[in-house]
Amino acid sequence: MACLVGIDFGLKRTGLSCTDPNQLIASGLTNLTTSELLDFLQNYCQEQEVEAFVIGQPLQKEGNASAIEVQIQQFIKELE
Repeated sequence: MACLVGIDFGLKRTGLSCTDPNQLIASGLTNLTTSELLDFLQNYCQEQEVEAFVIGQPLQKEGNASAIEVQIQQFIKELE
């Protein structure tokens, strides 16, 4: 099995976590400026076997999409 990488996307900084290869335990990986994110993930995927990315979707209290949703969707397209 490969690990899962969790992404807590932010406009300025983004937090990353990863699971163990059995996908049982997630641990913090790093926190970096968002402008460095795609390069970091590309390098990380060359060194580690990654099965999937899990990207947080922040919602308002009412369940509506937050203001950052547009940027998250743009990031997902770039990541693909």
